[in-house]
Amino acid sequence: MQHVMSTSVREPTDAELTEHLKENRERYMTPRRITFEHVFFEGDVSEADAWYQTTLSHGEIPTDVGDIFWLGRRMEKYSASQSLTVLGNKFVKQLMDLPLNEWSKPIQSARGVHLVRVEEVHEPEALPAKEMQSRLREDWKKNKEFAVFKDQISEFAQGYDIILPDETAAHTVASRHATQAGKVWKAKAAVSLD
Repeated sequence: MQHVMSTSVREPTDAELTEHLKENRERYMTPRRITFEHVFFEGDVSEADAWYQTTLSHGEIPTDVGDIFWLGRRMEKYSASQSLTVLGNKFVKQLMDLPLNEWSKPIQSARGVHLVRVEEVHEPEALPAKEMQSRLREDWKKNKEFAVFKDQISEFAQGYDIILPDETAAHTVASRHATQAGKVWKAKAAVSLD
């Protein structure tokens, strides 16, 4: 109905887009992202724990340790939502709180166990200019179209009194319709059987 009723809106001015950006800046930022190295273990936590103990004294884990992870050993600029999709909620909650450049204790993911070392935290930043302009324009127009739609609905509703039944009445009406539909179906079935 919204598509049928609303009309197209004009293109926004630069000043309108600037104002929209000021009011909604967080919507036009990249998410916080993390670059991290991890060593993946498909099996139980004991092997991961043994290697964690080794890192406490030696600092590094050889590159041939662990099992092959389908996305590699280094995950670059992964947001929480990307990590969540790949590794699960429990993993992401711990990942976001890890210190820089230290191997973590074993962390369970949806795929296995990991030792993780956060290399860099990438704080939110403004979207690239071309993408931002496109999204700003699209969002501004959608907001204006929705405002026009709301005005049209308000204008349309002025000629009507809208009375919503209480829950009991609605249930009674629905039951009555269901009973009547059942009688009609039985009557049709009886007629078609003859």
